[in-house]
Amino acid sequence: MPYAHEMRVLIEATGALMVTHPGGVRERRAAPGEVTRVLFLDAAATANRLGRPDSAAGALVLLAGVRPLLALRLQDWQPPTALDPVVMRVTSGVEALAAGLGLPVEPAETEDLGILGPRALREVEVRPLPARPAPGKAVRVLAPLAAVLAFVGGPAGGTVAAPVCTALALALCAPVVLGVARGRAQARAATATATPSGQGIVIPVRPTGGVPAGLLDNVLELGPDELFLRRRGEAGWLAGPGQGGIVQAVMEPEHVRLSDADGLDHAVLETALWCGDEPARAELADDLRAGGLRVLDAPLDTVLRHDTGDLATAHVKPSQLLTDLERGDPTVLAPYAGGMAAAITMAFSLGTLGWNVLLGLVLFTLALTLFAIAMTSTWRRARGDRAAVRVVKAAGRPKVQAR
Repeated sequence: MPYAHEMRVLIEATGALMVTHPGGVRERRAAPGEVTRVLFLDAAATANRLGRPDSAAGALVLLAGVRPLLALRLQDWQPPTALDPVVMRVTSGVEALAAGLGLPVEPAETEDLGILGPRALREVEVRPLPARPAPGKAVRVLAPLAAVLAFVGGPAGGTVAAPVCTALALALCAPVVLGVARGRAQARAATATATPSGQGIVIPVRPTGGVPAGLLDNVLELGPDELFLRRRGEAGWLAGPGQGGIVQAVMEPEHVRLSDADGLDHAVLETALWCGDEPARAELADDLRAGGLRVLDAPLDTVLRHDTGDLATAHVKPSQLLTDLERGDPTVLAPYAGGMAAAITMAFSLGTLGWNVLLGLVLFTLALTLFAIAMTSTWRRARGDRAAVRVVKAAGRPKVQAR
């Protein structure tokens, strides 16, 4: 996502540890020589101290003595491909970060874990993720409480308790429903800005026959320092040859592996999508060479599983492959909880009609509006999923432009 592209953790020429945040805000985390140790936390230790989500690959912690200076989850910084956690330490850049500090990466021992408390690590953690849309994880309380209040207001119809309960239910339900709608709109806007820079070799997909429509938007741009890869609307940036990243493309029968000088894969492309026949395969090889990569032919496949988002997973709804943050949802359950709370509030708001018809109609209209917003958000997501998985035939083979 574009937000992630603006995040940087680097070692300056002076040896200072710097973090660049979105908007270009630079933060100095450590002076030259201040970092004394670089520790690797395994999945269990990472989940225990930084939370379970995105902790399967472990985390890197930089220390000044016993004081944590920086914590990074490897899964947040990895290339957009399925990798072994050991390989991820290289491809994510954490090995290079440690080398820039002149320190080895040490496995965290029992005594190290004893001084690394969850609170201290969370305070120094850097994640290339946007903030959760408001009201965030509070939806777990707001939506159920709104439903309960609506239930209470229904049987109290004809009394002042009905409009009071309904109004409170609306006040609690509205942030949940509006948070989902606003968050998804922001996520769509951010995704729309994830386009090739136009400064490198732009490589489109070249399939033959019918393919899911959402995959025709995939594109790869090769530059000397960075490679841009967009899949099903989601974008990722990879280190190029000038940054010690991808230097070669290994063209196997079913996959094209984009690898570094040590042969570690940073991304895998399916040939059925990116070069569906022999002429397309030759064109792709020419484009890769023009982009500065060494192209190698391999007669056998070494990739045993497909990369997320290509032909092997195209029949899965694209939105199901996204995290709640990528979709723009406050939490994974927020859309359903908000929609259900709005529906319940709408139904039981009718209880107010027995006490005051005008007020009852106003409350019903407000609840109906929230329910309509929730359903519109769900419909938009379903429509996008259907359009993305609809099989279409690629219209010719677009020519690549070097800019």
